[in-house]
Amino acid sequence: LQAKAPIKLDKKFYATLFGEVGGGSPTEVAAVASVFLNRIDKEGYEKALKGSSAYRFKSKEYLKAFSGNMTEFEKKVFERNAGIADTLVLNPDKILPFTHMENVQAFGDPTWLGDMQSYQDIGRQRFYVRKQDAK
Repeated sequence: LQAKAPIKLDKKFYATLFGEVGGGSPTEVAAVASVFLNRIDKEGYEKALKGSSAYRFKSKEYLKAFSGNMTEFEKKVFERNAGIADTLVLNPDKILPFTHMENVQAFGDPTWLGDMQSYQDIGRQRFYVRKQDAK
């Protein structure tokens, strides 16, 4: 059995991560990155990123990160976030089990809530494990 090669992350991934979590805590960044890494594993790279409204609608934060037109502080946050994602890729056993997320404070419970096994609140977001993905 041959081990899978690590996923190659690119500017779109890092910009999406920044657009979704910005300056959240390292734990929140790891959870958001885990959602996308788990979805990439199941759905493929582009489809997983399209699950993000920051990516689909090219949010202001996504565009800043993608273009590199950030303040010095934002650049440091971007680099920290990218480093957290890169660490997860190199250490897949540290990827959290989450496959979905929602800012329930801003948007309320999602329509797909019934498909979820469990959730955990981290930072501003609620992270979910889908029933079919629960281990």
